Amino acid sequence: MSRQQRRRRQPRQDINPLDDWVPKTKLGRLVKEGHINSIDDILQNNYRIREPEIVDSLFPELRQEVVDVTLVQRQSDSGQQKSFRITVVV
Repeated sequence: MSRQQRRRRQPRQDINPLDDWVPKTKLGRLVKEGHINSIDDILQNNYRIREPEIVDSLFPELRQEVVDVTLVQRQSDSGQQKSFRITVVV
């Protein structure tokens, strides 16, 4: 077998991560079962969204893009502290 034949990769399969999602909250179970179909239902009932899969299932075409990543430094008593400031467009 030649080197190129060994390096050939399988085509990427489109796997839906929501199929394997096991809800951990009451709201998550309601969304997965189909009892809640919109963000308006969540806001009217004053639920907190604690799982990212809830937003993914309500808005399947939602995209995000990182616009800017900046290193921020500040001086404190214990020395310099570094952190990142990231701008994301949803």
